[in-house]
Amino acid sequence: MDKNEILNSDCDVRKNAAGNPNIPADVLTELAKDSDWYVRRYAAGNPNMPADVLTELAKDSDCIVRRYVAGNPNMPDYEAEELQFTVKDTYVSVQGTTHIWYKHNYPNVAPFYTCGCFCGSREQLLMRIYTTDNQGRAAERMRILNALDEKFKEVFNR
Repeated sequence: MDKNEILNSDCDVRKNAAGNPNIPADVLTELAKDSDWYVRRYAAGNPNMPADVLTELAKDSDCIVRRYVAGNPNMPDYEAEELQFTVKDTYVSVQGTTHIWYKHNYPNVAPFYTCGCFCGSREQLLMRIYTTDNQGRAAERMRILNALDEKFKEVFNR
């Protein structure tokens, strides 16, 4: 789809485009101005949203849009909440946005993740973050996932 097709599509298409990490910056910037608060929420949570656009979205009339802006690491003066990890013999866990996220370490098995009813690989979790489970919080969830991966590597050296 080109820019005009996306911008003139129905709300669900615009919302999904706004949450897509591969959407071009010019389209993302336009989606941040969308009349639908649902689309603006997804745009505010996109990890590729430019800082100047986030600054404008921080003034949005919708409180959830403003909350997603505050959770986006690209926001100027962003202060990440310190994450609290639990380390056990077979996993590392951290509180995510709605569930505890686990990365498991078992001999002879590739590391895998569980979170709520999800169980799978990093690629599958990324797909979930950017599609079915986005809710406009992709930037925040990516920060948590990357921190979990770093802690896991520190603990298990893999």
